[in-house]
Amino acid sequence: MRDRLVAHWDDTVELVGRAVAADPSGGHGSSAENTVPFREYFSIKPYRRWRSPPGNNSVKKTIFNEFAAAFSHYSSFDQAIVPTAFPQTILAALATSNRPRAIKIVMHFGQEEYGDFSQLLQPDIMTQLQAPLESGIHLLTTTASLAQQYHELGIPAESLPYYTEPLEELARRKHLRCVGILGAQRDEKDGGLILPLIDQCLKSGLVVNYQEPRQAFWPSFSHPRLQIFKEKNLDTQTFNEAVIGCDALLVLNDTATFDSRRLSGLTVDALIHGVPVIVPAHTHMSRLCGRFYAGQCYEERTVQSIFSALVSLDKNYAACVAGAQRAAEMLRREHGAARYIDACRGG
Repeated sequence: MRDRLVAHWDDTVELVGRAVAADPSGGHGSSAENTVPFREYFSIKPYRRWRSPPGNNSVKKTIFNEFAAAFSHYSSFDQAIVPTAFPQTILAALATSNRPRAIKIVMHFGQEEYGDFSQLLQPDIMTQLQAPLESGIHLLTTTASLAQQYHELGIPAESLPYYTEPLEELARRKHLRCVGILGAQRDEKDGGLILPLIDQCLKSGLVVNYQEPRQAFWPSFSHPRLQIFKEKNLDTQTFNEAVIGCDALLVLNDTATFDSRRLSGLTVDALIHGVPVIVPAHTHMSRLCGRFYAGQCYEERTVQSIFSALVSLDKNYAACVAGAQRAAEMLRREHGAARYIDACRGG
């Protein structure tokens, strides 16, 4: 079988496409002539529009139609990979008879988090999802916790390695001096929390690295210890250098809207570089952090609670750095670009 591939929409696509183009065989014996690199296809942006309220039928219909058209367009391909999926993605795949033989769909959400999830529980849909070898629809997940939820529904699902391209060297850290608030600052990470937290960190003498492309959310003050990365998407090298330049990273996802089984990629980006993290308790991130004692957790999503976790991290900084470096060893061994691509391609 020729290993012809196409992937759709996600930020990951450009990175995966570059990697596949650099090694077209992907370890599967394909030649450059019969391998088509991953490519971006869809124009529905930004991400938050896709996570529309269940009642927004116009957006749902657009998503369904776009995916159905794409699956049909690439029907001669052996595989289609959708790195960011929604219920409408699956429904479109199942409703399109002329489609690639296998469609790998990466699920980022759980049953409690997404309002439209109930559409996947219809008996005729469940029957097809429970038989991926017959339907050709294969579910992948971003964490083992999410995979387990699908398993409980009788739907086979495989947990993917995390796609990352870490810098080779781990920074040598001795003191907590610089705190990072990096990544896309969506509403679920802010809610009026970030700017007061930055102010508190600066008053305590810390340096703050803050990524925020929206000018309206820049602090109304300037400070010599505040650096703002004003690009929405930093290139891989710049982003990794920003991460490794911090002594701790704050992960601020609101667990009321962020399923506890999910994983903020920022947590892995930090730990794979040996950077301790501050994460919300009772989440996949806190379990990963606690496994290695690689940071601190906060119970309440308040400036006081998060800053208290930062103070605790400072008091136990040497032990948390050692834990983060142990986490880095495991993550570099089990995750990474090559393993991600191989898992997507079914290797």
